[in-house]
Amino acid sequence: MTSPRAKAILFAALVLGAAGDLLLRAWPIGLGLVGLVGIAVVAALATALDRPFGFGALPRDRDRVIALAATFVFALGMVLRDAPTLIAYNFLAMLTCAALATWPMFGRSVARFRVFDTARALRHTVATTLSGLPVLALGDVDWGRPHATTGRRLRAATVGTLLAVPPVLVVGTLLAQADPLFGDFLTSWTRLGLDDVAGHVAVAAIIAWPAAGWLRGVAVPAASGRLTHYGEPTRLDYFGVAPALYALVGLLAAFSDCRRGPSSAGARTCWRPPG
Repeated sequence: MTSPRAKAILFAALVLGAAGDLLLRAWPIGLGLVGLVGIAVVAALATALDRPFGFGALPRDRDRVIALAATFVFALGMVLRDAPTLIAYNFLAMLTCAALATWPMFGRSVARFRVFDTARALRHTVATTLSGLPVLALGDVDWGRPHATTGRRLRAATVGTLLAVPPVLVVGTLLAQADPLFGDFLTSWTRLGLDDVAGHVAVAAIIAWPAAGWLRGVAVPAASGRLTHYGEPTRLDYFGVAPALYALVGLLAAFSDCRRGPSSAGARTCWRPPG
């Protein structure tokens, strides 16, 4: 995949994340999902084909266009009827057609697929949806890095930051449960007014991540014959472990300060942000 197309997919995924956050909050869940699927289909047609909205004569292009159109049709069917069974069938059909949109990646026509191939397409779509964003950002896109060492450190720091999130959340939750005063210290940061911003960013990120992976799965040509291309493995050196290390050190330092208490009377207190 060329770097310009990979950048276009990343931009489309960010737009999908922002649009999904807006639609799912402003509209009912059904209409919001239909709007989001419609924008995703348009984004796929704009980024996955050799030319934006260029409906070529190749079977691969026709199969992708048919699968994308069917994805939107079945999504629209979820709001036309309110029967729970029909909604479930339409949702399953929508996911199946979205998975078949990545099927030309295997070099086979959708007209030749078997029932077992549908399960393979769904499995492949899940894999490329989860792994597509880091592959795009760290492998497909050429960011014009000035030096190989700088690029390696940047990749390591990015991966290390992502890997630091789970342990920091787990340790912070355990410390908050062990000490109510420290838990009150953590919740006091919501007074800065960042909780709404964090909520919007979280929803947009949850939508943008799988959107980038799915768009990459639709865009990768069938001639590749591979599910993903990871390039050279990223090494976790100092820049990879530093984010988690310093985040945990800061968390434990704050917890220790709450337990010691800076007040002269000996009461256990924690510093809190102003507001």
